Amino acid sequence: MDISFLRGRLTLTIDAYTSKVSNLLYSEPNSQYYGGGSFQANIGSVSNKGVEFAIGGAPIVTSSIKWSTNFTLSINRNKVLNLGGLDNQSAIGGNNTFNAILKVGQPLGEFYGYKFLGTWKTKEAAQAATFGKGPGDAKYADDGGVSGTPNDGIPDLELIGNAMPKFTFGFINDISYKAFTLSVMVQGVQGSHVFSETQAYIWGGLGDMINATTIEAVPENLWSPSNETNNPAWSKSGGHNDNNSSRYVYNSSYVKLKNLSLSYEIPKSVLGRVKVNSLRVYISAQNLFCITPYKGYDPEIDQLPTNNAISLGQEFGVIPNAKSITFGARLVL
Repeated sequence: MDISFLRGRLTLTIDAYTSKVSNLLYSEPNSQYYGGGSFQANIGSVSNKGVEFAIGGAPIVTSSIKWSTNFTLSINRNKVLNLGGLDNQSAIGGNNTFNAILKVGQPLGEFYGYKFLGTWKTKEAAQAATFGKGPGDAKYADDGGVSGTPNDGIPDLELIGNAMPKFTFGFINDISYKAFTLSVMVQGVQGSHVFSETQAYIWGGLGDMINATTIEAVPENLWSPSNETNNPAWSKSGGHNDNNSSRYVYNSSYVKLKNLSLSYEIPKSVLGRVKVNSLRVYISAQNLFCITPYKGYDPEIDQLPTNNAISLGQEFGVIPNAKSITFGARLVL
């Protein structure tokens, strides 16, 4: 639906959609009497439903000042519908962990692991022992998640986050005053998560912190009998502090100033003396600042460890978007 008001000074566009994609390729287990293993088959189906809004206009139009603006908002809901009768879930490994899941009824990009509850405290020593752990070790939920039953003494693998955002938006403004033009672009994502394998790695790689490189892994920040923090203590045996847990799942919502540029058109009265038709000089900056709760370098993840949609939002040493400033000129003879 496209609507225009005030002789085109204000426009509104609304797009709604629903789609179902079937016969997607997925690995199907092969019978043992056929040699075992797996083969690719067209057994998957996924649905997408969403709505997109765009509102734009020209709030100010005079002989010397012009201001045009455009705001867009996109909402998408994704769901896995079918896996060809398989067990409805499949753990997929990233670089160091098995932390993604494909599950019927859930969207793509689900994270799969243990729900991190901090550390076992001294007063919980007896309960920790039922899990084969002790005070200072990582504490995980035993509440009957995806893979277990509650209170059975075994931490339960469960859904611990999702990379798909609740909504994305963009806001663009172009303001011209005489020979000057200012352009501003703000872009944002809300409601998404990142599974940071980088954070897991710099906390120790294997979870036991024998090679921790983060500044946070200093003794005063770790659990000790006199300072019972929620950062697990140095473990005497590997595997006590698992990588694939919600400890390394972060809210990756953000608002970025993606682009800011200012240009100036040299007056023709000046250019006539040097026989130049037009000359515009400009300065442009990209990724000037980012507002986000994410602890890593950049919440705008665009690298998939396994190069597929299942592992959305998994970050391992991703190079952040560069902050850059550019000067230039456009000359027409």
